[in-house]
Amino acid sequence: MYLEVGSHLGGMLVPHLLDPLCGAVISIDKRPIVMPDVRGEELIYDQNSTERMIEALRSVPEKLNIEKLFTIDSDVKNVRASEIAASPNLVMVDGEHTIAAVVSDFLSLLRFVKGDTVFLFHDSNIVFDALLVIEKFLNYLEYPHRLVFLYDNVGALLLGGAMQMADELLSRTWDREAFLDTARRYLMGRVADSYMTKSAECKIES
Repeated sequence: MYLEVGSHLGGMLVPHLLDPLCGAVISIDKRPIVMPDVRGEELIYDQNSTERMIEALRSVPEKLNIEKLFTIDSDVKNVRASEIAASPNLVMVDGEHTIAAVVSDFLSLLRFVKGDTVFLFHDSNIVFDALLVIEKFLNYLEYPHRLVFLYDNVGALLLGGAMQMADELLSRTWDREAFLDTARRYLMGRVADSYMTKSAECKIES
């Protein structure tokens, strides 16, 4: 089963709705219009609704199995375990890009998994600090895991038996320290740009 947090228009749901081996697809999204971001920006998601997402999915040329899609319009922390029919094998976290939100999403999702699960974090070059916090938390619990950074800025957290996949992923992963150094420089630059833009706007208004 595939579970995703933060689907917006559903682009990342498509391969799983096409895959006959995927028995169920769950989309959890609280559907905000304005979303804070660790880069110091506020992101606007106009007309952000599940209805719009499903309409977009139905327009995909390939015939998607929409029947196996289950949607929940909520923050993950408010989702009850009874609403998740089975333990997901693959989880994508792509909701609010702040440290607090990513950590909260992960801790809330951890209730639904039974081990041997792969967590993917989109834009890991932005939310890497949250992944390092999660890593320290799992170390404290002595929970078997491994964190790697894949190409296209996806962080992969392998839990339990899924850690066996780490060697297979080596050809698709960045050197950890090099990735984190580049990500920090990128994030600092974006935060500085955001600050300068806001400062300039304040001067114009005054």
